Amino acid sequence: MMDILPFLLIAVGVAMRAYVGRAAFYRRNEFGAETFNSYAHMKERRGLEGLIRFAGLILILVGIGQALNQGIVHRSNALSSSATKGV
Repeated sequence: MMDILPFLLIAVGVAMRAYVGRAAFYRRNEFGAETFNSYAHMKERRGLEGLIRFAGLILILVGIGQALNQGIVHRSNALSSSATKGV
């Protein structure tokens, strides 16, 4: 389970960021401007989507950190086990 966790975090983070980009794309009209029902709706959507993008970035960074940490831990465990075999 621990080996798949970093990749799961990265995938969820990328999906969250892609969702926000896709939603903004489909809000655009033929002139390329985003359209909203009202100013309040625009502020709500952009605030919520900003939080989703930030949370997605955090998940991606944590996933990368977990993957790097697991690689370092596995490498150090292999080194320590090979060092004890030689004694």
